[in-house]
Amino acid sequence: MNNAKRTRKAPPYCVQNDGNCWSCSLNNYGRDCINNPILKPKTRKRKIDRAIELAKCFKGRETIKHILSIISEELQERLSSEELAQVITAIDKAYKLGILSCRAEVVDDDAIWVEPLKNLYDIEDIKKLTPVRRK
Repeated sequence: MNNAKRTRKAPPYCVQNDGNCWSCSLNNYGRDCINNPILKPKTRKRKIDRAIELAKCFKGRETIKHILSIISEELQERLSSEELAQVITAIDKAYKLGILSCRAEVVDDDAIWVEPLKNLYDIEDIKKLTPVRRK
């Protein structure tokens, strides 16, 4: 690898310059050899921050970290902030719909939200209950 700082994982189609698009002779006007945008780390961070701001979902640090881990770096770079916000919102909504189908959710490892009762219960109180066995 040359001395230029590598800013992202090499795309699967890369065949030269060890995936460092910024120092590659094939890059042109901030685009790589197949015309995908190349974002510098600060630009990428600003775009992700803007996408999080636009997303219509809960924006807790852990929630966003997990959602972004699901979206490939390639897709994060290719989408605009607005499009990325839509993907973040869709993933969050799908997760919430899945949780609702279970009708209960562990919150912060110390409480359980029970949807039919619309209430949050301390997990230590739940542990004291006797389970009901149904046939």
